[in-house]
Amino acid sequence: MFELSYADQCSIRLEDLLPEVVDALHKNKSLDDFVFFFELLSKGDYPLSCIAFSCWLDTVRWYSLPNTTQMVYREETKLFWRVVYKLFHGAAIRFFSGVRSLGQVVTNEGNRGHLSAGDSHINFAVPDIGNLATFDATSLPNVLSPGVIQSALDIKSSSPHSMVLSVDAKKVALGLSSEWGDIDLMGYEQPGLAAMKEGMQADITVVEELQESLEQLPGLTATVELIPRISSVLQIVTGRIKELRELIVTQTLRMKKLIKQAGEKWKESNMVGAISRVKANIFQLKKCASELLNVNGHLLRLGAKLQGTDTTPASVSIETLKHLKSLPHVEMHDVIDPRLVKQRSELWFSLRKCYPLTGSTMYKGLGFGGLSNLKDHIKVHVKQEQESTPTPEVQERLDHGTKNEINALATLAGMVIPHFFPALSILEEGCRIVTHDSDNLLLVSPDGGLYDTGDVESFIDSVQHGLENIHWPTPMIAVEIKCPFPGDFKTPVQYKLPIYYVTQVLAEMAAMGVSFCLFCSWSVESMVVHLVEFDEELWEELVQLGAQLYCTGSTSLPTRIPIAAKQLQLKLKKFTETHVSLWCEVPSVHLGCVPHTREENLAEPMTTARMARDALRKSHHLLRRKASEVMVWLLSDVHRMWHAEIPHSIPVCYVMKGYSLPLSIMRDMNSDVLDACKEKGIHVACTTFDGSFLAAGYQRS
Repeated sequence: MFELSYADQCSIRLEDLLPEVVDALHKNKSLDDFVFFFELLSKGDYPLSCIAFSCWLDTVRWYSLPNTTQMVYREETKLFWRVVYKLFHGAAIRFFSGVRSLGQVVTNEGNRGHLSAGDSHINFAVPDIGNLATFDATSLPNVLSPGVIQSALDIKSSSPHSMVLSVDAKKVALGLSSEWGDIDLMGYEQPGLAAMKEGMQADITVVEELQESLEQLPGLTATVELIPRISSVLQIVTGRIKELRELIVTQTLRMKKLIKQAGEKWKESNMVGAISRVKANIFQLKKCASELLNVNGHLLRLGAKLQGTDTTPASVSIETLKHLKSLPHVEMHDVIDPRLVKQRSELWFSLRKCYPLTGSTMYKGLGFGGLSNLKDHIKVHVKQEQESTPTPEVQERLDHGTKNEINALATLAGMVIPHFFPALSILEEGCRIVTHDSDNLLLVSPDGGLYDTGDVESFIDSVQHGLENIHWPTPMIAVEIKCPFPGDFKTPVQYKLPIYYVTQVLAEMAAMGVSFCLFCSWSVESMVVHLVEFDEELWEELVQLGAQLYCTGSTSLPTRIPIAAKQLQLKLKKFTETHVSLWCEVPSVHLGCVPHTREENLAEPMTTARMARDALRKSHHLLRRKASEVMVWLLSDVHRMWHAEIPHSIPVCYVMKGYSLPLSIMRDMNSDVLDACKEKGIHVACTTFDGSFLAAGYQRS
């Protein structure tokens, strides 16, 4: 006897059930519909892939189970209900599912985990909302970071048709979370978002290493690695202050433009919200910069204390600065060496007239300031013509620098030297002469020099006992001071060595015979210190240019800038990038009065490290650049036929942009998207975009 197949067994079972089924359907007045259904099935005219059929089968499966917890849904129906949930949320799911087994536990008709399907009431067999929220049968990730969406390209890669790539941008609300809201242009933004995050983490790591070293510190005694670690944190904090101050300048300029656009009654205009937000942002930036500057002050005091010395308070007298020494007083008629000539004295001014170049006039005197300035320089310093009187504005700036130079020296001696060079002192400089083939070419007057403290004291003592046997100390580092005039649209201090000061600092290093110079830029609130390294080759070229202009005996005015000057100007610019490093920014010291407040007491070492870490994190948040628009690339077929249930396009890339976007970056990002499409075998017939990026269609890179 042959064993019946499963299909034959089901046929026999259906024949046995058929009379009861027909009777039940007849009573429900749906017998005709079921007859039509079976006729369609027999002819193959009913699509078994219809989602309604699958949903009906799930309801059949539901009621066939003794326990609802045994229900297993079809993959296609789970995907359908997932889409319903995403489109219409939980209310639609609750409506379609019905009350289900509600009340069975309360009425003792069932137990939790053992609910009877036969006693339930459903509209559709719908999975639980919790399962739907986590179910995703597609290859698309739940979170899409800015950039090319590879999984979306995979969906379109199977299409044999050509595609159209469309690009457009839409505004988004400004805001930042811990991970989102930043400008992200696929790495083309400058500086890159990923690099900023990595840099911030690296900075925090350096601070945490300092914190670990301080935890192991046996009292306030310096260890081999501790002082360099403090100096590293100083440099990191200084870099962050620089970024904050540069952003303050940008925001101030923006605020001024908005106020000008809104008019005098801007508080009553529709722009009051935007202006107030910028004002609040500037306030936060200034506050954070002040906190970071305070951290540097504590770090400097800690470093000095560990090395057995101390920094000075915000207000001092010249006598209390033990690291600052003045030239001993010498009668002018006894002076035989220009190094003993006091700057700004009558003899000093007379000496300057005897040389064609000085440190402060060398830039213009070599032709770097243009032909007109070169001619004016020769008229005054070679032909001895009367120099024109400065305008009141220029004189105000000159007076500002002269007045505050002593405050800058006090800041250097009181805040920087105790930490970085505790064994050295600043000695006031006189004049130094640079010659070329026995011709007096240049007279320079550095603002100071760093010397061994013992040598300085021996030098001062020898001068006071006569000029016959002076013990000249050996300079180690030159010092140049600048006090830029304050203004709204520039940082209060110079975070880069201006190109027009390069010749001066090189001349001072050459004249003193040192390899380094501390270039200091002072303001009322703070002072930055740059370490400048000498360039022997560049200096020799400058000397040759000076000799060409002033050591030939000719006094005629030039008719063009020397060719060498044009070539050297490029080298001067490169020098500022390769031979200058921003060292630190420190709170300012003032002689006599204090125009601002600052914390003077030395904080606990661990407290200082925590302050640095917290302030750096706060600055990182403030420096994050908020995106104002989302730019999306859509891929669609060339016909772009639209139907509500059949989307004609799919997003394949997106970025977060700010208020502006350089055309070159737009072109690079679009090329990356096209390359990604090509790798997936997708043929892009054309790219469309609005008028804001029209030039990307015809301009070369």
